[in-house]
Amino acid sequence: MNKNHRILFRLLCSFALIGGLFLNGATLRAQETRFGGFADFNYGFSVDGKNLDGLDTRGFRLGQYSFFVSSQLSDRISFIGESVFEFDEGFIVDVERVLLKYEATDYLNIIAGKHHTPIGYWNTAYHHGAAIQPTIWRPYIFRFEDEGGIFPIHSLGVLLTAENLTPLGLGYGFMISNGLGSNAVLDNDAYKAITASVQIKPIEGLMLQGSVYFDRLSKGVQTLRHDQTTGEAMMLADEMNYRIISGTLTYFNGPVEVIAEYAAVENKTDALTANTQGLYAYAGYKIQDLTIYGRYDLMRYDNTELYYTRDNLSSIIVGARYNLGPFTVLKVEYQNLNRQSTGVSNGITTQVAFGF
Repeated sequence: MNKNHRILFRLLCSFALIGGLFLNGATLRAQETRFGGFADFNYGFSVDGKNLDGLDTRGFRLGQYSFFVSSQLSDRISFIGESVFEFDEGFIVDVERVLLKYEATDYLNIIAGKHHTPIGYWNTAYHHGAAIQPTIWRPYIFRFEDEGGIFPIHSLGVLLTAENLTPLGLGYGFMISNGLGSNAVLDNDAYKAITASVQIKPIEGLMLQGSVYFDRLSKGVQTLRHDQTTGEAMMLADEMNYRIISGTLTYFNGPVEVIAEYAAVENKTDALTANTQGLYAYAGYKIQDLTIYGRYDLMRYDNTELYYTRDNLSSIIVGARYNLGPFTVLKVEYQNLNRQSTGVSNGITTQVAFGF
């Protein structure tokens, strides 16, 4: 290779390198990968010395540390993943969401992976970020499974969904997923759970939604009931149909915040039918960075309930939320809890929650 050829070769290599860096930069910009998270720190105490909803008489409590990543893989394909670090007899890591989304048309999005089950509003609106949810703790009907919740908060499957399709703000969701009794990599039977929802936004700030969840549980599935003598979880003695029907109203307009949700659960075997119900109603009023709010929770279990531990409760919360910054919030709440298993208790909880 003579001198001129060597010079030409080096020029071509330089152009190739520059072109490769340009294309690689364009690819990175197209992906738009972002990282973020949420965390919260709490202090709570019981006014009357009784244990209030898992809080000791007095004590600090580290909440959930949620870390998520999102990436725009192409014009129509995106990804979001979320993992939570929390203490449960030792620090553990839970993979909460792993979702791949394909925007097929304006009328159809296909989302595959591990979801927050699209039952009602709260479970999909607030995820694990205490900084963005209006109260310190989730409503009782939407507590996480490891916090005594009664619903299938997470589901592994495929969701078809779209929003704001008409002037009425029509939206829908339809999901097929592994049912109760499954885990993150394996379903325990051939039955699949079905979740369907529809919503409208008839006036500014108002959203109305209805949803249904249906599953068939196999004999031998672990229930949320516990043996009163041993404390061990009980297993289903027969197959059971499991159904949740819920209704939601939300209103966010100016200083006014309103969220109300009702859910009815029917658990049915060949021999018995049980109907359990739960609801909550939240209302808040904003005064600049300060929001004064209240929430009422109610849960009533059927005496013939086979899947849940019967533990009726009612709860009244009054609180205040102050925005210290765009993603930093201070909350203070007073709660009166009347629970079948523990009686009446009163407590105060404060929380600093933030996102980054």
